[in-house]
Amino acid sequence: TYVGLIATGEKTGNLTEAFSSIIDDIKWNMDIKRKTKKATNGPIFGVCMMFLVLGIMTSVVVPKVTGFLLSQNLELPVMTTSLISFSDFLKNNWLGIILFIPTIWITLKILGRFPEVAVKMDHIKLRIPIMGTIANKLDAAKFCQFFSMTFKSGLGVLECLDAATGVIKNRAIKRSISIVKDQVSEGQSLAQSIAATGYFPNLVVRMIKIGEDSGNMESALNNVKFFYDREINDSIDKLVGMIQPALTMVMGGMIAWITIAVFGPIYSTFSSLS
Repeated sequence: TYVGLIATGEKTGNLTEAFSSIIDDIKWNMDIKRKTKKATNGPIFGVCMMFLVLGIMTSVVVPKVTGFLLSQNLELPVMTTSLISFSDFLKNNWLGIILFIPTIWITLKILGRFPEVAVKMDHIKLRIPIMGTIANKLDAAKFCQFFSMTFKSGLGVLECLDAATGVIKNRAIKRSISIVKDQVSEGQSLAQSIAATGYFPNLVVRMIKIGEDSGNMESALNNVKFFYDREINDSIDKLVGMIQPALTMVMGGMIAWITIAVFGPIYSTFSSLS
């Protein structure tokens, strides 16, 4: 896409604008990566720590204490018996649990080599709450940005659609834009074709229609990118704000379960211990 922009800039005499558009895109990509790392590093560390603590508690601490309780022939409550079963399950199946996520990841990678399956998988990704919405907004902003860049460079609408398709990662959206290109080549308006895909929010459709009606497509698409930059920032902040309390609650719940299940029988039947 960058090579195409430079080639178009050479033909139209707008080489400065072509390089300026490329620089803007590189800055935008770096900014999105920085925000994504900010949003994921903390939660990933929290999840790893949660599983580490859970593994140590259920494989080392819990078996020793519950073994002592079982040796006293006490009538254990449901919370304690469920904790013992959970601990035994982790000890007996730890290898399978560790290999589960890599196996799923490899399987999805293999299935992703089949085009139809890949499109279905990417369609499902967009339906995931919060994460799917953020991914959809990122691709919509990326599409509008590159369409605006190439349109400003002097390319036609079909060539702009080709360039914008090349920078979108989601294969379901990528296929829908190919359909849009066919419909536009047959004489249908760009706004109607984009709306029919179902992947682009109403803001994108409305701004493209305004750009078509006013003849100022570049300005309309730049407005979309401006609003989506703010929405993406807000969505990432909202996601981080939701994940951290959720991890704290899950960790606290697990520790409370282990504490009550282990020490509850001891305190309730302390007098019967030999």
